[in-house]
Amino acid sequence: MHQILLLTNDHHWTQLEPASLGSEYELLVEKFAPDKITSEEIQRRTTAASAQVLVFGPDVEENILLETSLAISIAGRTECLALANPTENFLRKAMQSGVRDVVDPSGGPDKLTKSLLVLERISKAKTAYEANKTVSERDGIVAIVGPIGGVGKSTIAVNTAVALAQEHPNEVVLVDLDLVAGEIAELLHIEATTDISHLAVKDWVVNSTNLKLSLASHASGLLVLPAPSDLGQAEKVDEDVLGPIFEQLRNSFRYVIIDTGPGSTDATLAAIQTASDVIFVTCPEVSGVRVLDKHMKALHTVGLVSRKQHLILNKANPKSGLTQEDIESIVGLEVSIVLPEEPKVITSGNQAIPYLEMQPKSPLSSGFKHAAHIVKGETVTTTNKPKSRGWFK
Repeated sequence: MHQILLLTNDHHWTQLEPASLGSEYELLVEKFAPDKITSEEIQRRTTAASAQVLVFGPDVEENILLETSLAISIAGRTECLALANPTENFLRKAMQSGVRDVVDPSGGPDKLTKSLLVLERISKAKTAYEANKTVSERDGIVAIVGPIGGVGKSTIAVNTAVALAQEHPNEVVLVDLDLVAGEIAELLHIEATTDISHLAVKDWVVNSTNLKLSLASHASGLLVLPAPSDLGQAEKVDEDVLGPIFEQLRNSFRYVIIDTGPGSTDATLAAIQTASDVIFVTCPEVSGVRVLDKHMKALHTVGLVSRKQHLILNKANPKSGLTQEDIESIVGLEVSIVLPEEPKVITSGNQAIPYLEMQPKSPLSSGFKHAAHIVKGETVTTTNKPKSRGWFK
């Protein structure tokens, strides 16, 4: 039986019958003095009630709600729901503070029960995941690397992260580490107030609370740490702080996807050094593949080799460019996924809609989902090449 603490003075909810939520829930409704209630007091009540779920009533002041939810989510023992008007602004702030769901009070007990059922399924899945995963799977930091620009690295990063977020909302973070020309915020139409340059500064103390508050949210459930908005801010980034930031993200979320900038910048090297997986991206052009080969050999020379390396061949066209076999021979790494050339990718970028959401059933979207499987540590199923095109290895 799940213990639920509902904090409210609203008479519509204080009169709620425990049975209305179902026999599997034990409901405790507590009132409070609006002028005296504090975040610390709510946390004390939650602990005293041994509540698995804390539900904020519609009359709980917003700042208290957000502060309390953030503290409770960091502790990780209790899930938080909010009975509130689900405006876009409030949803964004609530999600950043760890609120699992915002339920419109007008929906009554039925709407709350549905939210609780979803929360229960997530909790069971998370418990099973924690019980079965190996030590290496606990890492969950993936660096997506393309030594030259124009190979579609950011598109792959965005759509792979969105595919993961669709399965694990609010548990996937996409970091835009292209400090000079990062475009993740634009590709997702996110208006962020903070970016990585506000965190990666000298003497910055790694703080989970500040880090979580710095993440922007996307409608897919993806969380984003954007690149600096201008070159001046980019120059303030201290690469020595990036590793601790990635580690803190890994401790707080299930998956961390890092979209690196082109070349072997200090920021990119910091990402590779921290990552459990590195996904290299190339196109079938000779010059690009040769640069990738030099880049990979340089990384091996200096000892920057992750435990798991993968290669994605992007913008593949069977009528032109190097073949998959040619590329594997040059770089010495087996191609994991072949993504087809797709003109509509430009349209999705211009409209700031992830291609995966615009064309969910296309071969390219299937490729992005396969990339998500790689991130999760799952084996990408080998399929025979169809007569027209063979996209998956």
